[in-house]
Amino acid sequence: NQTSFTNQYRKDLYKKWLVKFSFISNLIQNNNKVFKEALQNRIAISILGLMLTEVNNSNSIIEKIKGIRQILSEKTYHDALQTLDKSAMGLQWKIFYTFAKVKCVLGVLILTKCILLIINRKN
Repeated sequence: NQTSFTNQYRKDLYKKWLVKFSFISNLIQNNNKVFKEALQNRIAISILGLMLTEVNNSNSIIEKIKGIRQILSEKTYHDALQTLDKSAMGLQWKIFYTFAKVKCVLGVLILTKCILLIINRKN
C-alpha cells in the first residue's frame, strides 16, 4: 500500500514515538503494574513498525544499518525488549525480537527485508 504508514520514510520517527511513550508513561502514575507491563510490551512490539519504515526507505544499506543500530541502542527500546515475553509468539517473531534484543542489526535487517518481500508479494 503506497499510502501506508510504514511505506513512507520519516527520519527520526522513533524519537517521536519515544515522546508518545513518555507521555503515556507519565499518565500511568499510580504504579499499576499491569499498565506498565502493557506499555513496555507496546514499546517492544513497536520495533517492528520502526524497522519496516527504516528498511523500506531509499537510503543506502549503510544508512539503514546505522538507523537500525541507533533505534536498537535507544535505552527505552532496549529496556522494553529485555522484558518482552516471547513465549506465546511464533518462531519467526521469537527470532526477530531476539535479534532486536541482542542488537543483531544484520539479523533484524535481513528478517525485516523478508517481511517486506512477503508483504509486497501478497499485494
